Amino acid sequence: VQKIASALMDIGAEFDEMTDTIIIGTGASGEALDALVGSAETIATTVPVSFGEAGDIVQNINTRMGLVGDELESVGERVAALGPLTGKAINLDTLTGALYQFGVAGEDAGAVMDYLWGVSQSTGISFDQLTGVLESNAPALQALGFSMEEAANMAGLLDKAGLDANGTMGKLSKALVELAQPGESAEEAFNRVVGQLGEYI
Repeated sequence: VQKIASALMDIGAEFDEMTDTIIIGTGASGEALDALVGSAETIATTVPVSFGEAGDIVQNINTRMGLVGDELESVGERVAALGPLTGKAINLDTLTGALYQFGVAGEDAGAVMDYLWGVSQSTGISFDQLTGVLESNAPALQALGFSMEEAANMAGLLDKAGLDANGTMGKLSKALVELAQPGESAEEAFNRVVGQLGEYI
């Protein structure tokens, strides 16, 4: 009985810590707080993470992406599940930063995360490294007309080839600006160069 009581006290303390984390991280109160706490509970009981970890995930995603309800829980569950797969908690700053930079809507975030994980698995680039490259180079890549999925594929292939994906993408955008002809955008220069290369393949 004493062990059961002790375990219940530990769970209660962890739940209180989770709630405090959400309050401090989001500033939520009342019904908004209840909803976020409920989402954290759902994540913690769906994926094998502690209440504390679930609270941290919820407050990060809510604060940085503005997600609530089902969208928050969908992304949060994926974030929680990726931790054991990668061997450590994923970097939420670079993930949410990359999603924000590429304008990924809340309802699409889960599917995009699944795609990024697939790129990581197929090319060997770590998930955190991939999201970091995307976050750092998003403005230049978008100026060249790349979608997030296309940019992720390029980053993965560069890393697989043993190249510095982050540095290479940064140099690519600068080179294309220099290659652009008068009145030509970086995207147009990219398409022109790719077309010219295609003539020799």
